[in-house]
Amino acid sequence: MTREGILKLQSLRDMVLKYTDYLVTAKFRERLRVTNEAAQMFDEDRLNHKKLSVLEVKKQYQIIISKYIPNQNHHPSTEKN
Repeated sequence: MTREGILKLQSLRDMVLKYTDYLVTAKFRERLRVTNEAAQMFDEDRLNHKKLSVLEVKKQYQIIISKYIPNQNHHPSTEKN
């Protein structure tokens, strides 16, 4: 093989390696983007679930409190016998 042939093969090999590196980098960036989107969706879902849980707890406490605290509008002095 001639010197020119060897240089052409090395050049071709370098181009293939650069292209392969580019593809690997692009694939990595795509996976990272998808992972970040999934993490963001998970965080949003977790936050929404936490908000719903807090609202549900408040609702349950309101039910419990309303059982034990007399009605504010009810005045025993105005009651008719």
